[in-house]
Amino acid sequence: MTVNNIHVFCQGESHKDSEKPCQDYAYSEVDDKMAIAVVCDGHGGERYFRSQFGSQFATEIIVQAVKDFVKNTDAKLFKGLPYTAEGVVTQTEKKLNDVDKHFRQLFASIITLWNEKIEEHAKQTPLSEWELEHVPQKYLDEFTENLVKTEQTSTLNKQYGCTLMAYVQTNKYWFAFHLGDGKCLSFHHDTNLHGLEQVWDEPIPWDERCFLNKTTSICDSDAINEFRYCYQGDGNFPVAVFLGSDGIDDTYGEMENIANFYIEIMKVIAKDGVGTARQQLIDDLPIISRIGSKDDASVATIFNMAEVRSNIGRFIDFQIQYVHQQAEEQRERIGILTMKKQKLDSSISSWHASTKKADIERGYAVKDLIKAAERLEVLSGKIDFLLKEHKNLTGREVQPDTDYSEIIEQAKEEAAKGQPEEEHEVMPDIINDPDDLEILSNDDVISGDEPEQSGPTSSVQSETAPEQSESQEALDTADSNTPTPTENADTNKNEEDGHTEMDILPEP
Repeated sequence: MTVNNIHVFCQGESHKDSEKPCQDYAYSEVDDKMAIAVVCDGHGGERYFRSQFGSQFATEIIVQAVKDFVKNTDAKLFKGLPYTAEGVVTQTEKKLNDVDKHFRQLFASIITLWNEKIEEHAKQTPLSEWELEHVPQKYLDEFTENLVKTEQTSTLNKQYGCTLMAYVQTNKYWFAFHLGDGKCLSFHHDTNLHGLEQVWDEPIPWDERCFLNKTTSICDSDAINEFRYCYQGDGNFPVAVFLGSDGIDDTYGEMENIANFYIEIMKVIAKDGVGTARQQLIDDLPIISRIGSKDDASVATIFNMAEVRSNIGRFIDFQIQYVHQQAEEQRERIGILTMKKQKLDSSISSWHASTKKADIERGYAVKDLIKAAERLEVLSGKIDFLLKEHKNLTGREVQPDTDYSEIIEQAKEEAAKGQPEEEHEVMPDIINDPDDLEILSNDDVISGDEPEQSGPTSSVQSETAPEQSESQEALDTADSNTPTPTENADTNKNEEDGHTEMDILPEP
């Protein structure tokens, strides 16, 4: 095989605090006949207190079952077949063809062998001191009772439950399958699997039932019908395929951010080799967990080294376009904030006086304008960094689409006008005719900034914008009827959901 492999998994930050073991497991292997990458993620709920064993057993069983599948399956089964994907819904609605039947036999074998393994482990492994100390008694009782039940009524598999995904590549075809959450991304040298001019794709259909803390699992009673899978046998292979547990996608959120993260890994591979990339992942995954999802994190990948190096320019182009899109959003934001501040300045100047609320709103707009200019300056620096990196790795120079320096300077100059040179009379908060004082309505007020994005290196820090909360508190004091700005509400929601928007691009 002309491909390479990397796999790394680590204990999550929250698991360290609770002394809970790492419940993720990842593995990859390449030999002359096939390459395989597997990621399994044990469930974190209190009921699933042996899921670290369940994920390890699932990984080991998948590897062996796939080897047997490849050995015993005639490659002609996949010969000439284009990319084909089967989701949960399509499987139940269609008549199974020969490929589908072979896959269902593979999945049934994995489920059966896994149940046999966890039953054997449960009967041979008494409850540990950690389990007796940390697991609620009702789940310990359930586990003990199931040890003596018949196979038909036992639910031992619940304690070992996990998700799973795998990517397999032979010299003539490739396939992938998935049960549960986590994400699988593939990268391509031309159009993606769906014919789009995009460097990445999600080859395995998603299961909409996997949402927030809900997921399908190998321990489900109908697990055989919850597998999703895809395959291709027409001679086209991905440049690289990455599997990541939900500790990765819960950290980065949007698929573009996850793709950026994996491109960063490929840039290290292209520049410094496989060993350096593996070590960087070993170093970075605990940091990603700490500043992101706090969950266990796993990554496994199969990639063609030569194809990664020859396509790295396209992958960096994607990063440049993505940062440019964020920069354009900040430029638009600066324009809106500038008009808001100027309107407040004009209103106050026309009256030669101001209210406390108007002063606070103007001060808030000035702070937001400064932060937007600073954010645009950071994004502009990242674009410059990526352009230089592109030239260093490809030898080809790419010109930036936009020069943001003038916009940044103008925004800073406008913000510097935020404080009046002379003190003026402050009018009382209660005005007989509020319409006489032209102040923006609450709907026009733009306040707060998006969470500062950060990267996978140890120098990355997550910002919470303390200036925003102080200004909002002052505004609420001045007018208790003023609702919390919309963007503040969105930020709080993101924090409650446990998602951290992160930018994996290196700081310039």
